[in-house]
Amino acid sequence: MRRIVPLGIVTCLLAMAGCSENDGQTTDGPAGEITVWAWNLEADYLIDIVPAFEDLYPDISVNVMKLSGEQVYQRLTTGLAAGVESQLPDLVQVENQRIDLYMENFQEVLLICRRWVLMNTVINLLKGKSPL
Repeated sequence: MRRIVPLGIVTCLLAMAGCSENDGQTTDGPAGEITVWAWNLEADYLIDIVPAFEDLYPDISVNVMKLSGEQVYQRLTTGLAAGVESQLPDLVQVENQRIDLYMENFQEVLLICRRWVLMNTVINLLKGKSPL
C-alpha cells in the first residue's frame, strides 16, 4: 500500500526523495515521481525549490499542485475514505490542528515525517550537501 506524507513543514519533500517509487529504470540513486498538494506560501516555496531539487536528483520528477486549503482537505478526505490510492498525492500539507483527525481515521495510510530530520535535510541542502 502506498503511503502519503502530511507536511508538517514543506521541506518534507527533500527528506522523502529516497522514498519515491522507482518507475522501473535502473539508477544509482532515488528515482520516480513525487506529487505534492500544498497551498499559499508553502506551495509557492516548493515550486521555487523544485528546480534545485531536480538538479540534485535528475531521476526524480516533482509535481507541486497548488490548491486552496479547502481543496486539499476535500480531495484528501475523499481519496482516503474511498481508498483510491491513485487519487492521493505522495506528500500533502496538513495543518497541525487537523493532523490528529487524519491520524485517527487513516493511520494505516499516513506516514509522518519528523521535524528534526526535515531541518537537518534543509540545512544540508543549503550547505550544498546531499540531503540523503
